Amino acid sequence: MLLLACSGNVDVVEPTASVFTPIAQTTAINNELPPRLKRFTYLNRNLFLTEFTYDSRGRQASTWAYIQRSGEGKENTSPAFIRYDEQGRVAAIEEGSYLVDAATGSLTLTKAYSQQEFTYSLNRLTIRQTLGGSSFPVKQVFDIDGNGYYVHQVIEAASGYRSDYTFRYADGNVVQADYTSIDPSGVVLNRTRTLYEYDTNPNPLLGLLGVNSIVLMDVPTSTSKNNAIKYTVQRLTPDGSTTVSSTVVDYKYQYNDRGYPVSYMAGTLQGGFTYF
Repeated sequence: MLLLACSGNVDVVEPTASVFTPIAQTTAINNELPPRLKRFTYLNRNLFLTEFTYDSRGRQASTWAYIQRSGEGKENTSPAFIRYDEQGRVAAIEEGSYLVDAATGSLTLTKAYSQQEFTYSLNRLTIRQTLGGSSFPVKQVFDIDGNGYYVHQVIEAASGYRSDYTFRYADGNVVQADYTSIDPSGVVLNRTRTLYEYDTNPNPLLGLLGVNSIVLMDVPTSTSKNNAIKYTVQRLTPDGSTTVSSTVVDYKYQYNDRGYPVSYMAGTLQGGFTYF
């Protein structure tokens, strides 16, 4: 595959911290603090953009999702705002539709979509939906090991269906994710296993919320320290004993002079990263 053209240098700013980060994002690389991600994009027929803002303490403040169709401006603004508790942990994520005043930039809430509240206990994070329709998960539960890695995730839907994920890490990255879909009676509907391979470069999405979904946390993307260069998705029989099919996706990155990705390609999919 061809690589996209490399962009220029990025400015260095204070890094953001997050309860989702299994390793400290303040860790210097070559004695330099990491840059802060401003925008993540991918193009697959339409252009999808996710933009991030940060508060005065360097924490992620909001996530903005856009769709830009060919020849048109940005649309479908769907921001999510993040609230923190007194200990600096994420307390809630609130998502809705807003009208943006072109002259002043002020926001007017037109519809509230969801509100997710976070509670913490020893080695466990629970996210409960307190506002949202039936399409949103009622509860997500994460088990966290002694290294701070998210090793297990359960997603419960209002319909009674459940999704179960188990993650295995190596060298700070998710290298295997086992997924099981279970119906309200306990019958296994689907089972897949995804294997990941990585580069040795820093992942700019580490610790960020709302990368692929405001409501659901993408554990491999948000907790792995490097960038996945290969996904192998295996569809298994319901008992997990046999592989029915296997699909491989390769990612090719172009990096800036500090080793951070600025663009990528995977088949017809392409995208990029913009930094402050």
